[in-house]
Amino acid sequence: MARFIYRVTNPATNFQLFQTGETDYDAFTAKPDDIGQLKLLGFANINLYSSSDYSRIDFNFKRPALQDARVRQALIYGLDRQKLITVVYQGYGTVANQPISPVSWAYDPQGINPYAYDVNKAKQLLDQAGWKPGADGIRQRDGKKLELTLLVTKKLLNDALVPIAKDNYRQIGVLLKPQVLDFNALLAQRKAGNYDLASLSTSSLNDPHDGVRDYISQVSETGYNNPQVDKLIGQANATLDIEQRKPLYHQLYQVLAEDPPVILLGNRKILSASSARVTGFKPDVYNGLTGSLPDVKRVQ
Repeated sequence: MARFIYRVTNPATNFQLFQTGETDYDAFTAKPDDIGQLKLLGFANINLYSSSDYSRIDFNFKRPALQDARVRQALIYGLDRQKLITVVYQGYGTVANQPISPVSWAYDPQGINPYAYDVNKAKQLLDQAGWKPGADGIRQRDGKKLELTLLVTKKLLNDALVPIAKDNYRQIGVLLKPQVLDFNALLAQRKAGNYDLASLSTSSLNDPHDGVRDYISQVSETGYNNPQVDKLIGQANATLDIEQRKPLYHQLYQVLAEDPPVILLGNRKILSASSARVTGFKPDVYNGLTGSLPDVKRVQ
């Protein structure tokens, strides 16, 4: 009788388990070292494809400083996202500039502000918003310093994000105060509104609506409210015709770029491998292994 045994693994042991034949399939971190190790095994069928998710930093719109779009734009210009993605994904990820993956039919970079790292632009926007450097270099307005808390969990992306963001933001006069929490504690803090910024990633996005539904004012947990965004999301979600939806999402992404609800961070590649003694594994960006499980067989 054919059986499929699902085993929970972790990055500290999954390569060893795969190497010794205790597992026939697993996911790995998409980086040159991991790919090189898998190739050296000689029996690994390697799958490398773009994920449908994206990583981001949420703004808390209940904080007065973050209600100003110029401040939010400055925080995007002032963060070296390309350096972050290069450090974390080592060539197997890209900077995100839309709340959707490049693999989606809704993705279109034309006319979307890429927010390339620009310290001077960030400083200019903060000056325009009335935040002036104090004696210690930290910006102030109405006697209050521009200090921001950043909620993160312990994971590879955030391990690089914290030092890069602290250094980048110090250069533009913003004092960043990271708080490292477990995932449930981060969600609780975010729900209670006890934060300024919070680093998160989406789950897999099967439809463009999944990437923007958090920005609908009626359901937004961060307090984001833009009537034009609400209207465009509603129109785009009201039809199944892709050709009608495409221009609506493109317009929506342009509006979101000018009035950003989040700092978009990156899109990543997914790396997985299956043993040559098993056939039928055909993971895809939206369904993972689910669709191929009926065809999985051990080589006789």
